[in-house]
Amino acid sequence: MLQNRRNKKTLMEIANRKLLGELVTERLFFIESPKHHDFKELWENCFNNKGDLNFIKSAVAPDQLPPQEESDLASLTMNLGPNDKLWFLKTIDENKIVGFAHHGDMIKEEPNSIGLVIGKKYSKQRLGEEALNMVCEDVKRRGFNETYGYCYKDNFKSISLMEKCGFKKEQDYIKDGIEYSKYKRTL
Repeated sequence: MLQNRRNKKTLMEIANRKLLGELVTERLFFIESPKHHDFKELWENCFNNKGDLNFIKSAVAPDQLPPQEESDLASLTMNLGPNDKLWFLKTIDENKIVGFAHHGDMIKEEPNSIGLVIGKKYSKQRLGEEALNMVCEDVKRRGFNETYGYCYKDNFKSISLMEKCGFKKEQDYIKDGIEYSKYKRTL
């Protein structure tokens, strides 16, 4: 268990964050109001090279490119409404931002939906499962009975993650010539 190997300062930070009502999992802090330096770190850790960008390309519309520079990440906050949440995901032990998650109505046609990106060098560590399950817990605490995940029909990484976390396929559909899948998780 990681708790036994952590120093006193880290254990205190975990306890304080929980007392403040912040989301914390076994390995992740959820930073709800990211600052400029957090965006810079997200860019450096998850988007800063061709390999990282190719890795996340499956989550980007086929007719678009992934973020090309750090300032492109500002779009993460542009459509946030008063009830929408955006979290940057920071590892507790390495103290590195490894991705982000969001929930809400950021995309008008996809209300009450969850989005999640974990950088390439942090994938295959089950951080996505940990983050997605925690976001679902938070969504439930905020009074929702269900939530949705949308992805491109051939985004097998997202589909696999959603299914591991209890989402069930609701439908495939085509919008503007692009095939999508809609998944639902009852909370």
